[in-house]
Amino acid sequence: MARNVYTVKQVNAYIKNMFTQDFMLNRIYVKGEVSNCKYHTSGHIYFSLKDESGTIACVMFAGQRGGLSFHMREGQQIIVLGSVNVYERTGAYQLYANEIRLDGEGALYEKYQMQKQELELTLIRHRLHHEPELGHAEYKTTHLIRERLEAYGAELLPCRCDTGVVALVHGAADGPLLALREDIDALPITENTALPFASGNAGVSHACGHDIHTTALLGCAQYLCCHREALHGSVMLIFQCAEECCDGAETMLNAGLFDVYRPERIIGFHCAPSLPLGKVGVCRGASNASCDTVVLRVIGKGGHGAHPDACVDPVSISAYLLTQLQTII
Repeated sequence: MARNVYTVKQVNAYIKNMFTQDFMLNRIYVKGEVSNCKYHTSGHIYFSLKDESGTIACVMFAGQRGGLSFHMREGQQIIVLGSVNVYERTGAYQLYANEIRLDGEGALYEKYQMQKQELELTLIRHRLHHEPELGHAEYKTTHLIRERLEAYGAELLPCRCDTGVVALVHGAADGPLLALREDIDALPITENTALPFASGNAGVSHACGHDIHTTALLGCAQYLCCHREALHGSVMLIFQCAEECCDGAETMLNAGLFDVYRPERIIGFHCAPSLPLGKVGVCRGASNASCDTVVLRVIGKGGHGAHPDACVDPVSISAYLLTQLQTII
C-alpha cells in the first residue's frame, strides 16, 4: 500500500502515539542516511537511520553480512524495507530491516519509488476531492496541475483559457503524437459521505469522479516523464476545463488548443465503479455519452374542457414524449 512509505519523523510520531499496547508496523519503506553502524559477532548489523526530519535510533538487520550486496558504512543513503516493533512495558522499539539496498539501486529502490509515487497521487486525489471547483472556475485545480507537471518535468504549453492545462512529454525517440485527455471540474451537488477528505466547498463536490480523472492523468505524466527513454514519440496531456458545463472542449479548441501541436489520436477515459479494480473496459464504437441540446416544440390547439376531442392538448403530448424519449437510452 502507498501509505507504507514513511519519513523518519512519521515513524517516530506514529510510535509516540501508540504506547497503549504492543503493536507492530509492518512492511514499511524508510529512506535515510546510515550512522552509528556496528557489526555484532552474531552477524547482525545495528545502526541508526536519519533524514532531514529526525533519527531512528535503533535499526537491526538480522541477516548475515552476506545478505547485503554492499558493505554498510557511515553516511550511506539507503532504503530499508522492514517492520517496527514497539513494546508497551518499556516503550522501546526497533526497526527490523528485512531488506536493505543503496538508494538508487535495485528492485527495492524501484518498489520504494513506486510506493512513494502512489502515495503522492493518493494525497493529490484527496486534495482535489476536498477542494472541488465548478466549470470555468477551477483556479486552484489548474494551479495544482501546473505545479505538479512542472515538478515532473513536462513541458507546459501556452493555454489562453482561464482554467485548464495543456502539457507535452517528449520521448527519447521520434514517433507519433498522442493525446491523453481528462476533465477537471466538479458538480453543484452537496456531498454527504463523511469522508475525512470530503468536499470542503459547500454545495460543490466531485460526484462524477473528475478528481480521479485528474489524478490519473497526473500519474500518467509522472510515469511518462520517468520513462522518456522508452517513449517513441510524444504525448500531449489535456486537462479539460468545464466538462460539466458542456462547453469546456469548445472553449479550449477556440483558444488554440491544437494550433501548434495536432495529435494523431486522442484517448480519454472515465472511471467506472462497476468494473473490478485493475480492469480496463474497451468497446468498439461509441462508449461514453455526449452532451447535446435538442429543442422540441409541441404546438397545441385550444378549446373547451367539455370538448377535449376538439382540442390538441400539448401538456399530455409533452408528458408522453418525456416518457418515451427516456426509453431510447
